[in-house]
Amino acid sequence: MAILDKDKRGYYVAGFKKFYNKVEALQYASTYNFSVRWIFNDNVYSKIDWTIPVNKSLKQLYKERAQQLRDNYDHIVLHYSGGQDSNNVLHSFIDNNIHIDQIIIQVPKPMQQHMIEGDTSWENYWGEIEFQALPYLKKHEHQLRNTTITVQDMSVATLDTFKHDNWTEIINPNAAYNLGVISRAMCQYKDTDVLRVSEKGKRSCQLLGIDKPLVYYDGSGYYCVFSDQSAYHIEPRDNTLKDLFEVSVTEFFYWTPDMPEIVVKQAQEIKQACELNKQVQNLFNSTLKQEVGIFRHVMQHIIYDTEHTPEFQTGKPGQNAGKVLNRWFYEGVGGKLLHNYEYAIDTMGQSIDKSYFINNIHTHGFNSIHTRFYKL
Repeated sequence: MAILDKDKRGYYVAGFKKFYNKVEALQYASTYNFSVRWIFNDNVYSKIDWTIPVNKSLKQLYKERAQQLRDNYDHIVLHYSGGQDSNNVLHSFIDNNIHIDQIIIQVPKPMQQHMIEGDTSWENYWGEIEFQALPYLKKHEHQLRNTTITVQDMSVATLDTFKHDNWTEIINPNAAYNLGVISRAMCQYKDTDVLRVSEKGKRSCQLLGIDKPLVYYDGSGYYCVFSDQSAYHIEPRDNTLKDLFEVSVTEFFYWTPDMPEIVVKQAQEIKQACELNKQVQNLFNSTLKQEVGIFRHVMQHIIYDTEHTPEFQTGKPGQNAGKVLNRWFYEGVGGKLLHNYEYAIDTMGQSIDKSYFINNIHTHGFNSIHTRFYKL
């Protein structure tokens, strides 16, 4: 039986206080003029010599991770987008005959009218659901015949959340507070299948692929670092939802202290690719200065099985893409709900020093906070 360990998903330290929520950490730091650190399983990763090659293949490690999760949880829910991260997680299970209980695809259904077949620009981000994720699962339905596939309309949870004037007392924004991240989190607590499993006293795993490791080349050496913006999850504040949070545990497939060899091996493979290709090396020289999305396309061919590369992939949205990706809300809802959402974000922005925001503007989102650097 898995034991809830909130530290596994990272926490913040401001002054001498520990926070699991970024907003609360930054508010405290801004009030008392403290700096903020993000700690992500340092107690595990710092004890590893990242220069020593991991002998197992990534494919073997992915298989072992899938089995580890299967052994630990009664009900596994894979959050699937059709992108390379979640696609690799999917195959880590089905190619090894390891059962997935449920696959959840989240999409705001009002955005369906804006999906354009063949358009791979980031503005068509939600098109990956219609033109990649759903057809791909259909293609593999024989391997998923005992798996429940659920398409969640994120817009429903969004509207239900922001109808409350005090919605931040139900769920407080965390490392990323854009509309999509909040909606994804709220959907987790409204899924009937998960609720049914929880009522039986069983534990669920909300499985997220999250992201690839950030590898930085400084001109002489290679380092791996974790970014808090990628480890997104939100713990509810409402007591009823908190009860479900205890038995419906968010797990990161790759970034986990339960099998740290995965990230170490991925980072070592990226380093090797840099050593063999000067252009790749030059790209990773700018890891900390550029949008992470620039590196994803290169990394996925290094650390994932190219046999399962998605046929349809759009560009990755930038940090300020929220209003385009969620135009149904900004353009179609308006009124009280829009006011409730923006008022809470504006209020939060006033309580946090502007240096913590991208371009010093609170509506642009938070700057990333990185962990310590691990030398490869």
